[in-house]
Amino acid sequence: MNTSANFIGQLGGGFDDSIIALVAIFFVFGTPMVAMLLHHQRKMAETLRGDRSQNDQISQLQNQVNQLAHLVHQQTITLDDLRSRTSLASQQAPPQMEERFTNLNEP
Repeated sequence: MNTSANFIGQLGGGFDDSIIALVAIFFVFGTPMVAMLLHHQRKMAETLRGDRSQNDQISQLQNQVNQLAHLVHQQTITLDDLRSRTSLASQQAPPQMEERFTNLNEP
């Protein structure tokens, strides 16, 4: 019955020591590096997902600003129309009204 240590020993005398050293170095240095890379990849994925949600919020805000601008334009047109109507109405006042006002000022 061959154990794994005997099998490695049969492959070569110095082979098992170098393999053990390489595996130990990989686990000591490789495992933390893999963990750091995975953490970085996870953070980047979260950042990209966050950017998409922010883009959605920005587009919603832009739509709201466009709606408000349209509403302001409509109200400005309505106010201008109302002002022009009141100025036309004051210009077209019947002469009887003007005479009444002038007669009130005279004693």
